Amino acid sequence: MLFLCILAGSIFGVGYSCFVMPVSDESITIVTGGVSGISQCFVQIVQIANPSLDIDYQLFQSIFYLCLNIPLLIFSFIKLGWKFSLYTTINVLLVTTFLNVLPPSLFDEITKYVADNLLARAMLAGVCAGTSIATAFKGGHSAGGVDIIGYFLSVKKSTNAGKYIGFINIIIIT
Repeated sequence: MLFLCILAGSIFGVGYSCFVMPVSDESITIVTGGVSGISQCFVQIVQIANPSLDIDYQLFQSIFYLCLNIPLLIFSFIKLGWKFSLYTTINVLLVTTFLNVLPPSLFDEITKYVADNLLARAMLAGVCAGTSIATAFKGGHSAGGVDIIGYFLSVKKSTNAGKYIGFINIIIIT
């Protein structure tokens, strides 16, 4: 179970660093769904509100990501149990760490092929995020964020979590 937790966090962190983070100052940032997408929006707001402020995008992204996950993790411990929530917390902490310590330049050999192709970047980021979520669910926990809400709703309604997660992400992206 711990192995799947580490694997899920690693897949998300690498996918995010490779395909979502801006490759250069001129490249476009892809905004994701979920808590990572909301935290990206907060980083953008900070940058727009303080254009003279030279902020560390990765640091702010990881801080906002963790802060937004804290109330969801508390909710998870209350409603979904300690085992699910403990591994979900580990996953969130791993992703937070990976968002901050994995520089996009580490993956230059991968990103150089898709740097200018937004569709390819979005699709590959989606594959990594989906694989991370599936791996986490297979391990008996979640990848954090809106996955906690989706999982909770699926348990309450005895149905698939994917439709809830997808619906929440559509709301966030739009």
